[in-house]
Amino acid sequence: MIAIPILLSLSLLVVDFYINRKIYSPGIVFNGITFLTLFLYSFQLSDIQQTLSERTVLLLTMCVMWFNIPVYIGYAIKIKKNTNLYNQSTKQYAPIELQQHKPVTKLDIIFLTVVLSIFVLEVVYNKGFPLLWRLMKNGKTYVDFGMPGLRIHPFFIALLMLGGEYSIFRKKCYFKWIYLLIPILMVSRAPLLAIIVEGFVVYIVSVQKKPKYFWVYLSVAVLVGIALFGIIGNFRTGKGEFLAVAQFKPFTKWIPSSIKWVYSYMCFSVSNLNNLVSMTPGFVNYGASSMNQIFHSFINIPENKSFYFLVSPNFTVSTFVPTLYLDFGIFGPVIFCMLIGILGVLIYRLIELSEGKKIGYILLYGFYVYAVSCLYFVNMFFEPIILQTFFILIFFIIPNWIQRRKNK
Repeated sequence: MIAIPILLSLSLLVVDFYINRKIYSPGIVFNGITFLTLFLYSFQLSDIQQTLSERTVLLLTMCVMWFNIPVYIGYAIKIKKNTNLYNQSTKQYAPIELQQHKPVTKLDIIFLTVVLSIFVLEVVYNKGFPLLWRLMKNGKTYVDFGMPGLRIHPFFIALLMLGGEYSIFRKKCYFKWIYLLIPILMVSRAPLLAIIVEGFVVYIVSVQKKPKYFWVYLSVAVLVGIALFGIIGNFRTGKGEFLAVAQFKPFTKWIPSSIKWVYSYMCFSVSNLNNLVSMTPGFVNYGASSMNQIFHSFINIPENKSFYFLVSPNFTVSTFVPTLYLDFGIFGPVIFCMLIGILGVLIYRLIELSEGKKIGYILLYGFYVYAVSCLYFVNMFFEPIILQTFFILIFFIIPNWIQRRKNK
């Protein structure tokens, strides 16, 4: 049964690439991560994994279909570029390549000042940072880092990711090394991965001519990324402890732990999802679960029912589906996929239509690609790092709108 969403996502992936010839189009990203996750899941390398139920397969298949319907409609709509929406005579719409040659901008200074200030405050408040705690073996971990009373850590992480995304592939902008160092000091893979993925999207969208050996560089970068992901995981959790709880089957002993780390993050959440779908048809919390996930501890709406659906207490994520499914049954995840499909193709077409490829839309699309890439891990659209889109609107998109109106 799992072959149905696998083959469907693969077919749509091939068609999308034939239409767009770009590896960052919304259909490529969503169908690619769906195909890769479910294809790897089908090997069932761990005893934690289960055979997916018919209802789970139906849900995943519907999600693929309803994401792609608005995306392909968006591809089909023809809009002329010579519209008054974008005035090529203004410097605001100069190609982003010109911005890449600026070593430092005012926004770089603002972002770095705020990020460093908050980081220093948190280090002082916590009397250290996770990497130091790990080296000292004092028992504290990365989850103990932050300032819970002020609740500024989500803003800090969002701005850290945006500053890193904005600077990582710009020439002579050495602030990038600080943005990459901070997640290492926090022993936190998520911000580091977000900066690299989002920054790569900004780079590949903005450059008109890629380096000669671009695909070789990309392949090497992916391999290095997988290795680092495993190294950080082994350092933070311990290789032995991870392998003990991951319950990989004996025939997988030859597979490096780095690959097993990536496999577990991509696939074990699907088992949790399958457990939940097998327990309930949903429609039990009517929006409360999703609202609580979006606002976290800021508000707490009473939920009618909760379910323990983890296949292991050590693997607590379960894709983007659970809160939506508990609230609105199978319709919740399906409608959500349709909405993010509309959002993705809208931003994608705005980038295509903007003659100068405005940086605000590209940064926004960088976050979008990262969030979609994580859908089978957790719903980043409902996580605090969505604040990153707020900062993009405030610092990039709205100022451009205001400038455009002044130039009319």
